[in-house]
Amino acid sequence: MKPFNEYYGIKKKNNEAVLTAYEKKVVSALKNHNVRDQDITYILNIGRKTTLNHARIGAVKKSDPMLTDEELKQFEQKQMAWDFQTGLNPIENDIDCLLIKSKNAMIQSVTSFNSPANNFSMESFLILANVAWLYLFQAFCLKYGINYTNTDRTTQALSYMIESNKAFLTKANIKDAIIKNIEFIIKLRDFVSHDGLQRMPSSVITKLQANCINYNNVIKQMFDDRNGLDNIFSIALQFASISLSQSKSIIKNSTSKNILNFVSEFEKNINDDILDSEEYQFTVTYIAINEGNKNQADIVRFIVPGSEGYEEKKEILIKEISEDARYKYMFNDIKEKSHKTKNQILDFIKKKKFRDLKKGISNNKQMMKPYIFGKTTQWKYTEEFLQLCINEIA
Repeated sequence: MKPFNEYYGIKKKNNEAVLTAYEKKVVSALKNHNVRDQDITYILNIGRKTTLNHARIGAVKKSDPMLTDEELKQFEQKQMAWDFQTGLNPIENDIDCLLIKSKNAMIQSVTSFNSPANNFSMESFLILANVAWLYLFQAFCLKYGINYTNTDRTTQALSYMIESNKAFLTKANIKDAIIKNIEFIIKLRDFVSHDGLQRMPSSVITKLQANCINYNNVIKQMFDDRNGLDNIFSIALQFASISLSQSKSIIKNSTSKNILNFVSEFEKNINDDILDSEEYQFTVTYIAINEGNKNQADIVRFIVPGSEGYEEKKEILIKEISEDARYKYMFNDIKEKSHKTKNQILDFIKKKKFRDLKKGISNNKQMMKPYIFGKTTQWKYTEEFLQLCINEIA
């Protein structure tokens, strides 16, 4: 499946828009199951490089050779497996299968690391991030026909691929700082897996943050932007609001001499250009703002090193907000606080298409969310929605 813009304005004059023998059997089988021609056209065009028109489907007859019910079921399963956002299908080919597993592993690594109830978060991240990088590189090798197996036909380890697979390294052309960051993650995983009492110093977190950003950039470089994880979520650094004195205490108490010695030993032969690179360790500078403002959550701004004059600034929320605290207003609260009428607010919601009342779902969870109580549904609203009502409803 290709991005939509690759279909626009292009006239196809090749055999790709012709039904294959297999597809003709699919069409015949679907017709014998009384599926309409327009629906068959839609089903077959899912994942197809060149779309078919209705006339191709109409030329196939029920009496033509067709798939068995079992074969048709397999075909339907494959079509349902397409991911419209990324164009990947784990059933279609091995490259897509590896790529999907790689992305899932990295998503799980970050999700696990950010889970407040997980005491195995660091180890989980290191293990799953290793798997994510390995599968990503294997998918890349399959794409370009690069061998990644050993003489005994087992697959190469990630450490071997980034050190000794010359064909892969030449074709992938990955920056030295990124390779060194991956090497750090591999060796740290091996180190902590033998000692469950290790506590991670804050300096290690910068390498993990860099690893996430590197993965996102490399997967988009190797395949395309649709496979980036920044479309799914941003990488959370921290969920608890803490004071400066608390943060100093945490850093002091979490320092492990063994880990610090490991980091020092690993970095002793690395040149300054790599050590200073945000691709090796992504360091952020935090600046507290809006202190004492009771109408705003605790906000911090972080400045990315390496940007011109530290101009690139982003704001992140480091205060954990419970669902009850976020969706804290009922409809009457919004009406009372915004000084707007019921009809004004409902018309505003309809105009902005914030919710689908027929389906009972929210189209914008930053604004509102439905809660089911028995047979009734009540909607609760956020501070953001209240402010919109105040500022945008005339």
